[in-house]
Amino acid sequence: MRKEHVDDLIFNFPDLYRKLRYQDFECDDGWYTLIKELSESISKTSFARNCSLSAKPYPSILIVKQKLGILRLTFEEEIDEEIMLLLKNYSNISKETCENCGGKGSLLLSKKHSKQVKSLCDACKLKTGWL
Repeated sequence: MRKEHVDDLIFNFPDLYRKLRYQDFECDDGWYTLIKELSESISKTSFARNCSLSAKPYPSILIVKQKLGILRLTFEEEIDEEIMLLLKNYSNISKETCENCGGKGSLLLSKKHSKQVKSLCDACKLKTGWL
C-alpha cells in the first residue's frame, strides 16, 4: 500500500494503529477505502465499549494483509465478538473488491504466480498479467 494511504490511516486512527509500521501493511491500494471504513467501524465500536462500565483494552492492529485473496488483520490482543463480526463482514467484502483498484472483483487463482490467490477485477487481471 502506498505510503500516503498508510500515513492517512495512522493519522486518522492513531490508537488503532499505534504499534503498526509501514511494512506491516501487506496489501495493495485498492483496499484502502475498505480498510479505512473497517477502521472507522472498529474505532466507533471500541470507543462505545470503552465508555461503558465493562471497558476492555482498546484494540491494537499489528498487521494488515492479504492472505488467499482476503483481507486479514492481526490484533495484539484478543478481540470481542462485535469486532470479530465487523472483521468477518469486511473480509467477505474484500473477496469481491479488487485489491489493485477497489472496483468490483472476484477471487482468482494464479498458476503463473505460484498458485496464489488475489481478488481482482477483469481489467486489473489483464493489466497485471494475473492469469
